[in-house]
Amino acid sequence: MGGITRWLDGQVRKLGVELRLGQEAGRAEVLAEDPEIVIIATGGMPNKGSFKGAELAVSGWDILSGRMAPGENVLIFDDHGGHQGPSIAEFIVKRGALVELATPERLSGIEIGGTSYPIHQRELYKAGVIFTPDMRLIEVGREGNKLIAVLKNEYSDQEEERVVDQVVAEHGTLPRDRVYFDLKDGSSNRGEIDYHAFAHNRLEPVFSNPAGKFLLFRVGDALASRNIHAAIYDSLRICKDL
Repeated sequence: MGGITRWLDGQVRKLGVELRLGQEAGRAEVLAEDPEIVIIATGGMPNKGSFKGAELAVSGWDILSGRMAPGENVLIFDDHGGHQGPSIAEFIVKRGALVELATPERLSGIEIGGTSYPIHQRELYKAGVIFTPDMRLIEVGREGNKLIAVLKNEYSDQEEERVVDQVVAEHGTLPRDRVYFDLKDGSSNRGEIDYHAFAHNRLEPVFSNPAGKFLLFRVGDALASRNIHAAIYDSLRICKDL
């Protein structure tokens, strides 16, 4: 556990919060607590995107977790723009692979802030990563023991092929929201809030189920693929009014 994580853990415990680590909380476990308010912050699962042949690609999670070994000649398609694509590229290239980082944006890591972006670029250029902007991955197919990746220019519609050992696709996350929907009909607001009020920094649940036993909310990637700052902001806007 990192230093910051240990510090946060200590601060939370000082406030009297009971932490239960290494446990999966489903509908039964949540209802057993007889809660008045439930906030779902279950995050998301990797999303490779919807291009043809997506089942032949792997996710960055597969690579970084060690579930899949990096190939020798790797195409990374970053349709997300955050730290994930460049971080995966750095991880793979430093293990001896030839890496091309393609993105439909005008540059890689377009959502990364000005402080971190130059560090990513410096390390990737030093390692010999090939940058390919303005190109969208539209198809992956198998040919023998190789993969054929088809890239299409966002502006000219011109297509190019890459012959690689591995395709890594980064398209953010899909909500891990099963427990949210399992609990939805038992909540007094069915998970709904007034978003017009929320935009003005007011939390106003929409009470649509008189038989409901608790208020239900969800934050961060459990709602949609975003970043940690969005999850913190969601949580602050909800919890400050509870």
